[in-house]
Formats: sequence, structure tokens, C-alpha cells
Amino acid sequence: MIFYPLLISKGDELEISCMFKSLTGYPCPTCGMSRSFKLFVFGDFQESIKYSLITIPLYIFYFYLFLQSFKALVLKRDFGINKTLTWLFFIALLIGWGWKFIMGPVYY
Repeated sequence: MIFYPLLISKGDELEISCMFKSLTGYPCPTCGMSRSFKLFVFGDFQESIKYSLITIPLYIFYFYLFLQSFKALVLKRDFGINKTLTWLFFIALLIGWGWKFIMGPVYY
């Protein structure tokens, strides 16, 4: 997968290096999401949004999918993904990618 992150140990911290960024010099749509989520959890909402505009909506979407899959498992039904939600997800991903270019390389 082209967006597969490579883990590189750097001192006491673990830096995530994006293969897409390494090859092209540009961030992939998900670059900065881990840092954004970490900042959000620690209450730095403004910096969180600078790193990734879509992190929080995306995690809410993941939580929704988790609940739907759990519900399908308990009720023994097939789990189908809504086409509208899928398109909204990809549109949000593209908007978030554009946001990175607006914010500049500091937030890749």
C-alpha cells in the first residue's frame, strides 16, 4: 500500500515516516493524523486542527463503523457500508489533503 508508514526509531520518540512523502516530497492525505490526534487528546485543539483538519471527524466515523459492525455481529446480520458515508469519507480525505498544502510543510 502506497501510504504504508515506515517506523523509524529516533531517540526516545518514534517517528513515523510516510513512504508517499519519501517518494514524492508531498504529504499523503493521512500525514499528521497521529500528531493531530495526540494534540487533541491533550487538549491542544488549535494545533490539532493545523496538523489535520479531518482527524476528529475521521475518528468519529471509525467509532461509528465499530458500533455498526458490533451491532451486525450481535444481531447476526450482514454489515454493509453506506455508499453516501463512503463518498463523504473520501471527500473529507481530499479536503484534509488540501488543508495540508494550505498550512504548509511545517504541518506535514
